[in-house]
Amino acid sequence: MAPFDFIDPDLTIPQIDWMAKRRLNHFAFYVDYYRLDLWEAHKGGILDALLDRGFTIEQSYHSLHYFCPPDENHDFGHHGPGTYRVNHPDWYLPAHEIGRGTWQTRVELPEVRNIITERYLDYFQRNPELNILGLWPDDIPMNQPVPGDRPADGYLPFWNHVADELARAFPGKRVGTIAYFELLRPPARQRPRPNQHLWYCPLERNYQYPLDHDRNRHWIEPLQAWANLSPPGQVGVFEYYGWAVSFIPFRRIVQDDLRIYHDLGVGGIYGWSGFTRDILGRDSRLGIDLAVLSSLLWEPDAPVEQIEDAWIAGMYPGAEAPMHDFYGLLADRHAAEAEKGLAYYFDWIGNYQWIDLDLLHEAQAILAAARNTASDVALPRIDQLEIVCAKGATQSIKRVNDQPDPAYWSVP
Repeated sequence: MAPFDFIDPDLTIPQIDWMAKRRLNHFAFYVDYYRLDLWEAHKGGILDALLDRGFTIEQSYHSLHYFCPPDENHDFGHHGPGTYRVNHPDWYLPAHEIGRGTWQTRVELPEVRNIITERYLDYFQRNPELNILGLWPDDIPMNQPVPGDRPADGYLPFWNHVADELARAFPGKRVGTIAYFELLRPPARQRPRPNQHLWYCPLERNYQYPLDHDRNRHWIEPLQAWANLSPPGQVGVFEYYGWAVSFIPFRRIVQDDLRIYHDLGVGGIYGWSGFTRDILGRDSRLGIDLAVLSSLLWEPDAPVEQIEDAWIAGMYPGAEAPMHDFYGLLADRHAAEAEKGLAYYFDWIGNYQWIDLDLLHEAQAILAAARNTASDVALPRIDQLEIVCAKGATQSIKRVNDQPDPAYWSVP
């Protein structure tokens, strides 16, 4: 296994400082499926920086197998074979294999629930700096704990039990839960406890368009239902920005989305930057969009173009005018292409680009002009933008008609 270096203080603390300067105050340690051990092993280099700056700290991911490992390959907490499937085959149910695992834990069983609760509380005891700790099922389709009930109605009694025990042991802490796959459909009979915090994950949302577009509007109803069930501000939307194709101008979308979330009573969004140590996305490609987002979180009606101009001035000194033209060209062309219909899917189905070769050549001409006046610090950043743009170019743009995109996993 390669050394874990995603918490490198030399890289992470400057990003914590950037977050603090942007008035962001919540740090989510979002790491591989069952590796809650990595926080305990590596937090020492950054914990003081987070606490000194007043951050709340969350660790959320698909963590049930950490607390109840079905075999030694999942036993990163070194709990031993007490929960292994070879000893308790009735504690797990098979699920459709998509490369992440094959078992969901049967949380409806009292003995399973009690083991997980004990280990979960022990983790909070060892890591008192945490404010939210996730307790998500595995990253595969969800089982139906109670036959005839919605999956969410089967999982909520388990989450509520853990939340009640957490409230007694550690008042003020919260259980992180998830609406994902079959759990997107909200419960019909159960209601979350006040100390739960839900991630709403619209996995198949078409990120070429705003949330209230015809292709995405069907995601609003289940989100509203979850928000109505939850305490105000304790539902967050997981936005898959970092999984999207290059240079979708999210800054032109997010302002409208944030207004919708505010009206629904949603607490905010998780603007995921992808599988990278860079908070601004791989090669900082999401920098301008996440800079706009960080401003809009506090000032939702702020003029987006002014925030863009401030970002460009800081990133590309000497080349402000052509770089403004570069970002403006991409945003305007994306809007024109979206009018014609743009497909969007995730990598395992086919992730469709929207930058054709003609647009690439136009963008390259602007970047070439930018290099003529750019400062030395801006030149490698301009080069990187051209590389990303070239990698995202396509000879043929995938189109869809005016109907909602067909779903691989439909909202139940």
